[in-house]
Amino acid sequence: MCATRLVGSLIGALFIAGCGSVEDSAWTTGVPHQQALQIRSALVVEKHAHKVYGYQRQEDGTIIVSTDVGAFKARRAHGKWEFTPVSFVGAASG
Repeated sequence: MCATRLVGSLIGALFIAGCGSVEDSAWTTGVPHQQALQIRSALVVEKHAHKVYGYQRQEDGTIIVSTDVGAFKARRAHGKWEFTPVSFVGAASG
């Protein structure tokens, strides 16, 4: 495959990954679509989140989820999603 086709294919794949919901593109950060849907549903019920902005898989296997009510570290324990609030050290304060 020539470089031009490869670059075109990559741009097309990134464009398609950007379409749809945050859950549809969560796989680009290492979070399977089904897990993203489960996490979103649990956050709506437990934390009253209305909007999820992004998912990011961490090296330890946990998932950082940014929402309209804060950021949480999500992990699956005993068949249930558990959420721990995350504070970002060094973030600019207003």
